[in-house]
Amino acid sequence: MKAWIETFRALLKKHFYDDEVNEIIAYYQEMIEERIEKGEKESDVLASYDMKELIKDMVPEMVKKRDVKSYRVWSKSTKQIILLMLSTPLLIPLAVVYIALIITAFSFLIASLAIGISSIFGLFIYIIDLFTTDLSFIHQLGILGIGIVTFTLLLLLAIHLSRWVIWLSNKLLRVFTGFIKRGE
Repeated sequence: MKAWIETFRALLKKHFYDDEVNEIIAYYQEMIEERIEKGEKESDVLASYDMKELIKDMVPEMVKKRDVKSYRVWSKSTKQIILLMLSTPLLIPLAVVYIALIITAFSFLIASLAIGISSIFGLFIYIIDLFTTDLSFIHQLGILGIGIVTFTLLLLLAIHLSRWVIWLSNKLLRVFTGFIKRGE
């Protein structure tokens, strides 16, 4: 049984994080031991488990449990869910929808970055252009104030849009993981 567990552990490490691997191993080790205690032969019990199928079945559950706080965790989870959906013929249309939604969300992220960067450059150009005009100092200060307020609003828009995209990406991951779990 130890050899089977170690082989299973090695396969799991390719797909899951260490704490998830330990949780899965503990679960299946307990199940195997219970079946052996009930009188089944160890070789029959181990032969009844297809490691690749077990991993495929565990992906939605583990992804749903993950605390997605970083891009690395989100991207690994998203990749696993997409690959799982693409490996199941009935879920391929769902995978296409998910990919389209992710692309749309990230186009909003790119737009928010463009808004933020253009507002920064726009403010500098606005300030330079303002002081080359023939306006009085009071008018220049008033127009500069309007420019700074506009810059701040655009920057806040960019920040909130990017936060919304990150929130939406995490929600999409949860929703599509739920679809997969229900569809099995």
